[in-house]
Amino acid sequence: MSKCLIVTYGFFGDVFFQSSIARKFKEEKKYDWIEYAMSFPQIHRMLSNNPYIDVVIPTWPPTPFPNIDENKYKEMGYDVIRMKAFSFVEPPPLECQKWAAVKNPDTEFSIYTDPTYDVIAKQRVDELRALTGKMQVIAIPVDWKERTFIFTKEQYAAGIDSPNLDGYGGQRRDVDRIKEELSKQFAILDVGHPITVSQTSTINTTENDEKSILFECSLMKHCDAFVGSEGGMCNMASGVGTRTIITGDFVLQLYGWNGSVRKIKEPKLGPVYYFKDKGHVEIDPYLTDDQVIDEIKKSLL
Repeated sequence: MSKCLIVTYGFFGDVFFQSSIARKFKEEKKYDWIEYAMSFPQIHRMLSNNPYIDVVIPTWPPTPFPNIDENKYKEMGYDVIRMKAFSFVEPPPLECQKWAAVKNPDTEFSIYTDPTYDVIAKQRVDELRALTGKMQVIAIPVDWKERTFIFTKEQYAAGIDSPNLDGYGGQRRDVDRIKEELSKQFAILDVGHPITVSQTSTINTTENDEKSILFECSLMKHCDAFVGSEGGMCNMASGVGTRTIITGDFVLQLYGWNGSVRKIKEPKLGPVYYFKDKGHVEIDPYLTDDQVIDEIKKSLL
């Protein structure tokens, strides 16, 4: 029996991108048995729910670099594939599948929720619709403001007063006002944790807690859309099949052609690059808040 161990790299979203390799390997009949090593118990259940993954090996401590004895698996006849950091010059699911020598790589990945939580989440979302009288429920991450920047084309080109992640003069979008305007037509469901809460610090959140990743993925699955910025919650929303509408300033600020972290001509980040023809939207990064509100409404109505 042909066996493979994939050692993941990175945080939640990275691991889900890498889970797409299992689907391709099983479709191509390259391996009969596929195991994944990763060290985040918060997403263990969703990875275990993946029908293409046979075993998920939890490692300790929680880290983007799982500590596992690769030689032991090689001695047992496993092929071992260790993941690495993404370049963002092409969509991450496609890039990691290429690393694994998938014959016909693609850009899609799937996140598998819990059926029991899906029932509870649907009820919660339906109750919100009934309570607010709004037809559509949109999930908005609580850390959206911290993942936004506001700048003109000229400011971005100059790159002045833009140290690291502070933005241009510290200007960020007025997310509270954007949410207030959207709430006049749509029901708002807050998801995720504040940006000050690291992914490793949520380790003791129980799976049935409203703020567990497992439960929140079920909630987002039953929303009509996710509105926010690129990041883990956005990618998880798209992975469960929910349409996303994201502001493009975050990716441009960090990884664009004049980015503060890396300078990439056209970074391939966001669901619009992973899922073709599924209605995902990335809003022009240079728009004002009022224009962003109009674009979101236009995309939802």
